[in-house]
Amino acid sequence: MTDMVSLDELNNSLFKLSDKLNNQHVILAGDFNAPNIDWKDYAPVKASVHSDRLLEIINEHGLNQMVKEPTRSQGETHNILDMIFTNNENIINNVKVLPGISDHDIVYFQVNLNCKKKRHVKRKIFIRKRADKELIQQKLRELANNFECSVKQESLDTKWDAFQQGIQNIMNSCIPCKYTSSRYNLPWFNRALRRQTRIKQKLYNKAKKSGKEIAWSKFKTAKKQLSKNLKRARDTYLSGYLTDTMQENPKAFWSYIKRLRQDNPGVEDFKMDNELISDAGLKSEVLSKQFASVFTTENVENIPTPGSNFTPAIGNIVITVKGVEKQLASLDAKKASGPDGIPPWFLKENASQIAPILTDIYQESVSSGSLPGKWKEAN
Repeated sequence: MTDMVSLDELNNSLFKLSDKLNNQHVILAGDFNAPNIDWKDYAPVKASVHSDRLLEIINEHGLNQMVKEPTRSQGETHNILDMIFTNNENIINNVKVLPGISDHDIVYFQVNLNCKKKRHVKRKIFIRKRADKELIQQKLRELANNFECSVKQESLDTKWDAFQQGIQNIMNSCIPCKYTSSRYNLPWFNRALRRQTRIKQKLYNKAKKSGKEIAWSKFKTAKKQLSKNLKRARDTYLSGYLTDTMQENPKAFWSYIKRLRQDNPGVEDFKMDNELISDAGLKSEVLSKQFASVFTTENVENIPTPGSNFTPAIGNIVITVKGVEKQLASLDAKKASGPDGIPPWFLKENASQIAPILTDIYQESVSSGSLPGKWKEAN
């Protein structure tokens, strides 16, 4: 970077960065070919328009130069030409100048950064086998009586809210729960393998402390045996349990496949009008507008008159308690809960008590041609 045009382009690029990356770390590294600067005092050694301009730029953008040793030596001349600039000195560590493969030496440095970690959202799981079934039945009868006496004449939204909240209260008071952990253990990593792993680590610690060949030999033997056992356990799991249960319990298979994925299943960040879109809400708005733009805008002021309709009218639809109970009893208990937070297994096990309330809600929904507002929500 020897001419003023390049320095002006660098300055413009830094201004663009500061506009887009507010309060973000900046690291700028390369061969700046500015030998006439004393980087201890940030002052030119001798008059140089190029060096003066470079100092102006880094001062204007609040940058610090981290390389303090010469990176190019020629005879008795030693200069710092390859530099590292940053707006945060704390993130640059262990800067070294090492022998290179050309007339310039290698600049080695470490960057101390915290990667943005995707937070694991803990999910509440009710422990089905520890549910107090008698208490659940009692509270469901109380819920049904309260619905009949106090809620039945209310609006559709009020009915659904009363039902949903009532079921959630019953589950919270009658069924113990736990929360999912962000920790994931391999399904074939059993107690025996865990014990072997601890033994291998102990042998490694001993070998490292003593430095004896026999200690290292024991560690390598344990490491080799553990690797063999891990592979055998994995193969047994994949060819045995996972294959045998794929039809009956596909959830286990897809859970394993999901864990193998390294990519983000969501919508990746993209640019719109040269602006990077990373917020989930903005992504949905931009995509919605894009999809809508490809459809024809109809002229609603000039709608043609429809012809005669010979389709027979549908009679009144009557929903029965027995029909609702049958549908509840046929639910797949292994499926996950929807936005209402009520697991299918709870509806299935208590179909006879829940059916009358849902029948009333379904019937009003069909008769009025409307839906509760929460039914339009999604996970």
